[in-house]
Amino acid sequence: MLLLIGGKAQAQYTFEDSKLGPYVQAFDAMGTSNVPFNTNGTCASLPGIIVGYNWGGYFMRVPDLVANNGSNSASAAYNFGTTSATDRSLGGIAGGMAGNRGTGYISVRLRNNSTKLIKNLDVRYAIEQWFNSSLSTDAWFRAAYRVYRSGTAFNNNDIVQATGANGWVAAPALDLQVPATGGILGQVNGNSTTYRRTTQSRLLGVDLAQGDEVVVRFDYVFSADTNGNGISLDDIVIYPETNILYSKTTGNLDNTAIGSGATWSLTADGNTPAGSAINFNAANVTYYVQGTNAASRLSGNWQVTGEGSRVVVGTDASPATLYLAPGDQLKATVDVAKTSTLTLGGTPASLRLGTLAAGSTAWLVAATLPVYCTVLPAASVPSRRLAGVPPRVSVEVLVTSTVAFSWSPGARYRVAGEASVPTTTREPS
Repeated sequence: MLLLIGGKAQAQYTFEDSKLGPYVQAFDAMGTSNVPFNTNGTCASLPGIIVGYNWGGYFMRVPDLVANNGSNSASAAYNFGTTSATDRSLGGIAGGMAGNRGTGYISVRLRNNSTKLIKNLDVRYAIEQWFNSSLSTDAWFRAAYRVYRSGTAFNNNDIVQATGANGWVAAPALDLQVPATGGILGQVNGNSTTYRRTTQSRLLGVDLAQGDEVVVRFDYVFSADTNGNGISLDDIVIYPETNILYSKTTGNLDNTAIGSGATWSLTADGNTPAGSAINFNAANVTYYVQGTNAASRLSGNWQVTGEGSRVVVGTDASPATLYLAPGDQLKATVDVAKTSTLTLGGTPASLRLGTLAAGSTAWLVAATLPVYCTVLPAASVPSRRLAGVPPRVSVEVLVTSTVAFSWSPGARYRVAGEASVPTTTREPS
């Protein structure tokens, strides 16, 4: 079977006015020894996590976890990681016991105690495989979420309810299949690029007011006939998007004006300018770039420097384009949504690539780029190292699908979702 986690006093993680950064759970606090769980499926060292399984329609907490490097194939929940390593993940051998078939859950419970409305949640995580059974039918983590408005009580038995019932909403963009079901059978290394996958998606319109909660759950089937793999979750990061601004489809993006001359709006239709001048130094603001204009939309140096703030090019429903001309400077973390495009005509010194979603495109079109570029297979590695693409662009980037890389005439990479694309290393001659 598999799992879910938390701690008695840590049954939920709270966002506060003074704590509106991302929820981060790397599971390393479990250490390399046994991990005790409370009757409600929580663990003191893992705030916000609840782990359990469906027992006749009721939630049942998992037994205390023991460390496993994949060599123990007995069906149970485990604290996975290589022997004595501090890098841990939470999961289990999903084979079922005595021929049993059921569902296990790892959930994250979050509460908004701040005075800010949390409009969206940006969710990302990794799946790791530590034992390969060769079975693939049910070898998935599948995601769903449920919002609890203030005054609506959470009950652990809610976790085992079916997706689509009682407010549980499917989040298919967060579903992940185990990395490999062929090849080597038995123990494998879940930290390797072969046996690790990542994904990211935004839960739009959750609108958590003060006192509201949300539970994001990941479920898996444990069955000796259809799963049996050793799988785990790692590196969960959930960003609360509280302050959101949407650009109009035209106008300079570094424009701080309000009123009729505004570029930025409180609503996606562009018709609700902010009440005061845009402050790009403000913390925890998400700037959604809209429109497919292929021309530069900067009049100078655009600096989005507030802690926790980022620029997002497009949404899944409304693709967009952001073009930076030679000489344009953008200091920001930039995410690129599905089917949206980021085009760099120069080499902005302070641009940091954030998340490149599957189906997004990023182009480096400068005629001369002194690049030495290594592109790793995106479906495998949570933090891409794009060394020198261009040289002064930050090299840490989450890519949720495989990168296809070529030169034309400068460097180009596209998130194409082609799992067969190998690691590519190219150096200009």
